[in-house]
Amino acid sequence: MEQVKLIGIILLGFVVASSLSFVTAEKVDHIRKFTFAFLAPILFLGSIYKANLDNIPSLGLVAAYLGALCLMFLFVKYLCRNDENHNQGNIKALSALYPNALGVGTAIIFPLYGSQAELILMGIIFINITLILPAFNVLMIGLGNSSNFSYKKIITDPIILAIVAGIIINKTGLIIPAPIFLSIEIIGAIAVPSFLAVLGATLSFYSFNDLRKENINLLLLVKLILFPLTTFALGKYCFGLSPLEIKVTVIIASLPTGLNVFILSERYQSAQKTTASVIVLSTVLSLVTIQGWDSIIEFLN
Repeated sequence: MEQVKLIGIILLGFVVASSLSFVTAEKVDHIRKFTFAFLAPILFLGSIYKANLDNIPSLGLVAAYLGALCLMFLFVKYLCRNDENHNQGNIKALSALYPNALGVGTAIIFPLYGSQAELILMGIIFINITLILPAFNVLMIGLGNSSNFSYKKIITDPIILAIVAGIIINKTGLIIPAPIFLSIEIIGAIAVPSFLAVLGATLSFYSFNDLRKENINLLLLVKLILFPLTTFALGKYCFGLSPLEIKVTVIIASLPTGLNVFILSERYQSAQKTTASVIVLSTVLSLVTIQGWDSIIEFLN
């Protein structure tokens, strides 16, 4: 039932953006930036403040996620070895792996799996921002690409600042005054439907016929099937993760591709249309595959 509500909000955003002429791509982008820069950090701050931090993600979970990601990255790179240059292969590989853990993952995992799952999600988001994206930029710079990447951007990222602030407040026992915490709770409640509505609105501005022409079947297969399958295998058989850790990590791996990959493709002027195609089509298809993985992991665990 919860999944139906989530899909309904996405469809509402899509219909509103498609039907109203004054809803432009530029306006939706402004709303998206506000959502990620303000609503998301407030949501994370409130969640960490009230969470039991004794249940932080285990090293085994981190190892399973990173191990699966590295294996699949090398696999896609090998399959793309005949591309014109290494840039395209790297961008395509990342587009088949990097999950939209903030925009889609938060909206799905927060309401479905409880507070311990929230900490797992935030741990993966933290890893993606502080490790995966910097490592990818270093890889691209090593190939001779220019970039405005800097570690200063990481430590000033509002999501990172919110996570760190939440941990500090939680661990030091500081009390947030009731009126302020109530405001945080209200803003946090607005964040999840905002993510979904913005996602639906963003989808309305893509031409599905044009994107469908891109040869991305392999990338979609890796993103929606092989990456979560590899994550499951490593988590269950190599690192002995708990049922909840396995479920949440696999769901995160099966999430559609994040918008950060398109930003990187624009920055390095490589595989932009392929990346846009993977983002849009993986988002649409994931509405089905996420539910499928949830059922499969429930049965196997």
